[in-house]
Amino acid sequence: MPGSKWKFVPITEKVELQSFDCGIPELNDYLKRYAGQNRRKGLGRTYVLVPAEGEPLAAGYHTLSMAQVDLQNLPEPHRKNLPKYPVPAVRLGRLAVDRKWQGTGLGEILLMDAIRRSVVAVQSVAAKFMIVDAKNKKAEEFYVRYGFHSFEGDSHSLVAAMDTLKGLFAK
Repeated sequence: MPGSKWKFVPITEKVELQSFDCGIPELNDYLKRYAGQNRRKGLGRTYVLVPAEGEPLAAGYHTLSMAQVDLQNLPEPHRKNLPKYPVPAVRLGRLAVDRKWQGTGLGEILLMDAIRRSVVAVQSVAAKFMIVDAKNKKAEEFYVRYGFHSFEGDSHSLVAAMDTLKGLFAK
């Protein structure tokens, strides 16, 4: 984000989190209470979007971890030529934007950062897919715009092939 008014910092840096409110209590609580603990335990890496200058107020965040996907849960087109055992994936466990910034494009900035970090990671650690659990219909629609598809029988869990996501940067 050269020249941007935003920057990403890991949850370990000093960031004012207590005023963060995305409108979903579970996501607010995760950032304020559990993101740091999960980082220390090796369960997730949270990156917070803050203004590039001034007070580091959390405008949004995302959390990444490794995961696996059972073949039978994948949408039919994603099952082709895959082994019958669980397939490695990256999990976008959380993504949220503070209410003050919703509708301004920060969700896309957060998602693109999560995808970019994942694309870099899969150069060293294999992952065929990125998976995400949408909290509501609006979030599902957001992810679908970027090439995610619902898992079989679960519209709130979505998946996208890493090759599809890599293509977002080739445009």
